[in-house]
Amino acid sequence: MKRALGDLHGSLVDLNKADAIEPNDPDTLKQRGVTKKMMNDIKGAFEDLSKAVTLSPHDTFAKTHLQNVALLIHSK
Repeated sequence: MKRALGDLHGSLVDLNKADAIEPNDPDTLKQRGVTKKMMNDIKGAFEDLSKAVTLSPHDTFAKTHLQNVALLIHSK
């Protein structure tokens, strides 16, 4: 994945394409949310991770990242 190589913008472009092909896929939303968090797009990360958790409520990875983003929002 491009994100693992440090190409956050390229990763986001790929994840946006994946979302266009298969909207509301919780894995795509989760990965895009994490990428947005790494890019300091906290609002966008919260939106994607919230939707991922709604679609896949037992996904502990998505829930953990959503909690982390929520803490960032509330600490401002």
